[in-house]
Amino acid sequence: MSDLSRRRDFLRLASGLLLASGAGSFVGCGGGGGDNITPTPTPTPAPTSLLYTRLSPTPVTVAQYRAYCSATGKTMPPAPMWGLINDHPIVNVSWYEATAYATWAGGRLPTAAEFEYGQTDGGKSLVYPWGDDFEDSNLWCSVATDRASTAPVRRSHNIYVNSLGLSDMAGNVWQWCSDGPDGSSDKYMKGGSWFDNNVFSFRNTNHPSVNAFVAGISNGFRLMLP
Repeated sequence: MSDLSRRRDFLRLASGLLLASGAGSFVGCGGGGGDNITPTPTPTPAPTSLLYTRLSPTPVTVAQYRAYCSATGKTMPPAPMWGLINDHPIVNVSWYEATAYATWAGGRLPTAAEFEYGQTDGGKSLVYPWGDDFEDSNLWCSVATDRASTAPVRRSHNIYVNSLGLSDMAGNVWQWCSDGPDGSSDKYMKGGSWFDNNVFSFRNTNHPSVNAFVAGISNGFRLMLP
C-alpha cells in the first residue's frame, strides 16, 4: 500500500468520511430569503461537479492534526487558552497550513460553493443548515450562551447532523475554503464559530473573506477527499 493510500485510510477511519453528493453538477446555492435585520448575502459561486467527492462530516480534530505533525515533523499550532484537546477542532491554523494538511491527506479544502452544498443538505433552500429559523440548540456558538472554547466534534448537545451526515456546518469553528474573491489573495471562510454572537454569521450564504495568513482561535477546516 502506498504512503498516500495509508494517509487516506487514516482519514477515512478517523473522520468517517461520507459521500456528500450524487452525480452531476450543482448550479446555484441555497440560503433562503433575507429578513428585516440582515440582507441575504450574494450567493457563493456554483461548485464544479461533486461526483465521487467526499466532504468530511466534522472539522479536522486536534488528534488528526497531531498525527499529521508527528508523521511530517511539523510543529503543532500554538495552543488556545483552553488547550489542544484531541476531540476538539484544530484551530490557530492559517489557510496555507490547512492546505498543506489537506495535501498530505490526499485531498483538498472545499470550495465555498461545495461547503455550502453540504450546509444546505445537498442544495436545499435553507437559511441555516437545519431550516429557516435560528435554533441555538443546533450549534455551538455564543448567541444565547457565552462560550469560552470550541466543543468536541462528537457531542450530545448543541449540534445538528444533516441527512448527509455532516455536523458543525454552522458553529464551533470557522472553516477555510480553497477559493476566495477574484483578484484577491484572501480566502473564503464558512460556518461561523463558538465565539460569534450574531446569527448572521451562521447563515448558509455567509462567506466572509480573510487573509490567508491569519491563524486564529476561531479558525479551523474540513476536507474534501476523492
